[in-house]
Amino acid sequence: MKAVANIDGKLVENAGTCGFDGIFGDGLYEFVRVYEGVPHLLERHVERMARSALELSLPAPPLYEVVRARVRETLVRLQRSVFGLNLIFVRMSGRDEIAMPAIETSLVIAPQFEVPRAESSGTGERVIISGYRGAADAMLGRHQTLSRFRAKLLIREASDAAAFETIVTDAQDCVLEGARTNVFCVDGGTLITPPLTEPIVAGTIRGEVAQIAEVLEIPFEEKKVPRVTILGAEEVFLTSAEFEIVPVTSIGSEHIADGKPGPIAQRIHKALRNKIREAVRVGFAIALAVTTVFASSSFAAGELRAEQDWNLKKLSWASDIDNSEPSNETFDGFCGRGRPRSQAPTIVSKSNFESGKGGVDFSRYIDPEAEREALEELDGELRETFADLVKLARDQKQPTPRRVQALAHVGEIRFERTSIFVRCLLHDETPEIRRIATRLIEKFGSAEDAPFLIARLADETDDSVISRLYDALAVLGDRDAVPHIFPGLESEWSVVRESAIEALRSLTFHTFGYDAGASPADRASKAASFQDWWRVQQEAPHTLTDWALHSLATEDWKTRIFTLGRVARIHEDEKRALSLDYDLLVPRLIDALEDELSTVRTAAIGALRTITKMDFDYRAIDTDLSEDRALEARIASVARFRSWWADAQGLTAYERNLLALAPSNTTRAKLEAISSVDPSEIGYEGEVVFDFVAKIAELVADEASTVRFAALSKLEELTFVRYPLDHDVAAPGTERHDEVRAWWRDWISKNRGRSLYDRMIDLLDSHRPSRDRAAGCRGLAHAESEHIRPELEELLEIEESNVVCLEAIRTLGVKGDVATAKLLFSILENDRADGACRSAAAEAISKIASQDFGVFYSLATTPQIRARNRETIERIRVWLRRNG
Repeated sequence: MKAVANIDGKLVENAGTCGFDGIFGDGLYEFVRVYEGVPHLLERHVERMARSALELSLPAPPLYEVVRARVRETLVRLQRSVFGLNLIFVRMSGRDEIAMPAIETSLVIAPQFEVPRAESSGTGERVIISGYRGAADAMLGRHQTLSRFRAKLLIREASDAAAFETIVTDAQDCVLEGARTNVFCVDGGTLITPPLTEPIVAGTIRGEVAQIAEVLEIPFEEKKVPRVTILGAEEVFLTSAEFEIVPVTSIGSEHIADGKPGPIAQRIHKALRNKIREAVRVGFAIALAVTTVFASSSFAAGELRAEQDWNLKKLSWASDIDNSEPSNETFDGFCGRGRPRSQAPTIVSKSNFESGKGGVDFSRYIDPEAEREALEELDGELRETFADLVKLARDQKQPTPRRVQALAHVGEIRFERTSIFVRCLLHDETPEIRRIATRLIEKFGSAEDAPFLIARLADETDDSVISRLYDALAVLGDRDAVPHIFPGLESEWSVVRESAIEALRSLTFHTFGYDAGASPADRASKAASFQDWWRVQQEAPHTLTDWALHSLATEDWKTRIFTLGRVARIHEDEKRALSLDYDLLVPRLIDALEDELSTVRTAAIGALRTITKMDFDYRAIDTDLSEDRALEARIASVARFRSWWADAQGLTAYERNLLALAPSNTTRAKLEAISSVDPSEIGYEGEVVFDFVAKIAELVADEASTVRFAALSKLEELTFVRYPLDHDVAAPGTERHDEVRAWWRDWISKNRGRSLYDRMIDLLDSHRPSRDRAAGCRGLAHAESEHIRPELEELLEIEESNVVCLEAIRTLGVKGDVATAKLLFSILENDRADGACRSAAAEAISKIASQDFGVFYSLATTPQIRARNRETIERIRVWLRRNG
């Protein structure tokens, strides 16, 4: 098998290295574990890379959707599972073994086939503590950069001592992290790990362990871990995407407890493996289904067929492990090939391809009128594709793997009204179909879907589907769903009990101490207490806000932390954002900033940042100051919060956003406030937008370069104007920086009150740079005037810049008529015209006609593509004849 690497979207065979030692430059890397062809937690890895790029002032890496498509293409080309993928984002790169030009940035996706030593070791490992204190770089320690010299030294130090890993400590001799891992220990029954305020990497598995600990109700705290604490700990284990969980049985010459992996590590590891199994099972159906993207790529038809066969085999294995329990004999986890060592892949059985006998009559669960109405929202060809996929998914005579793949495609189209079409599949005979349908309803549904989920609960017998129904109700349900979830607390299946209590906690903020793993008598007692409380709630009009306020006042710190996080998540969820009264909640969140526990304070400031876009330099823990000074700083920040909230009462969301843009706000809060300004909501003209422009223009003087860059980008988005010089790196106080501020103030004073049309026409001046003229064309798509179409049509006749023509054509697709379509068709027929402009012209004509004529490919590299282009042109010509 030839090694394949993906370099900026291009697959390169015989890439030479599967690592990244051959790459040099300033950049970032991520290691993504792959289980049977499914990349685990890919989105979190990409988010972490983007966050690091922002904080280190590197160019932004490609969006998650782009990275995901490239990862899929790489894995499909390999046609076999790999152990992991290295994502390397580098600026001004060079490579020793792969010939590639020197470009500004490059994203390399390189497979790793080698299984590392001590992967999820069952016997535990020996580690050492580095002799160098303060070895972590305060600036780079939180990021996975290509500057790996420190890590290599630490790994060499461990190798010389015949140890698995080297743990790093800070100047105060407190544990930070390993060379490649995050560190956890158990002290007094509490799971502890160093906080992310330290210069450590926020590992993806570290985050998974924190979530699992919350679900299992294992006391968990992020705080400094002195050397003496970890040496005397009851358990120690390491986590990373590469190694999963590695128990530590000795540090240097000192044994940890009895020198064996501890029970808490085993519980967490078992739960982690169950989550991975779930991700693998769903990943086969959704993340790696064959999409139309591959059909237009360079894959040959034979490779596509091979890939489909490959996916079917994986789907069969996924169904095999669906109900399997992890082995208790060993603590070994998944092997490098992504499946338990005790289990081998199986061939898809013939019974899987037989149609269900009898079947289910879906007609009584289908609303044809609602489906027809919803389909009208999709464009022509996509509408037909979506309808065909839904039909295939419902066809009970089709083999289950084909139906699963059809549902995968349905989900990837990301149609907001998908739930209407999959509700009937809640009653399918195949549990796998019911499970995926429930997941799609959870993802795309709304409160209107909750009654359908509740109705299904009455007849459901599969534990995994019941668990998924509870998860969906936690997202989409309201108080009406609560009594239907109570029976799950007494289920014989632990997975159902865990999902039931999590759903109830999400809907009511309460658990009453219920433990899904407790004895039946204890579970029954707690469930009875919960139901008694619910009867009281039914007699009075208590709301979700009332329950949240009650939970914030409870003495149980875990409940307070969960409630704070849940309130923030509900605020971010458009489907449920209005279900809480934030005018009542925000004062209680501010009160939580004075909580005795640092973990509660951390959750409170996180919720306030999400809801108010403010933080007033509040720090839940400040290790740079003495305890007294840190307390004084917190009190001052809380006072500023209360004063701000008093001023913000009665203001609209826009007016609060204006307050959040105050230069006195913290860097993080200013960045969040800037990003929250959405021109599609406030418009592009009028006093409101100029108020935002004036506030953001003041932030170009900010001390933080990230804020200056974000402010300037948002100014361009709001005004379609950019200062003519390269000013985004100008430091505050310099003459050039003062010039930038003065320029923006002058622009605001001259343009306040002018219409967007007038401002954009000024940008179309032939003496302006092509960038400005292109921005003017783009801005006209949002302007109101009957003269827009003639202006752009005249511009196309004289414009020489392809960039400007491209934007003009796109805007004409929004503002044009049949006469415009004729002009665009002349561009489309011109073989000498720029390919991108011809492609944009075909798309613009489709918008004018409200009809999908098909894609026009700008690069006609094959006879098949040229034939498709001719078909598209002919369809448009026929339409023009009929409507001309």
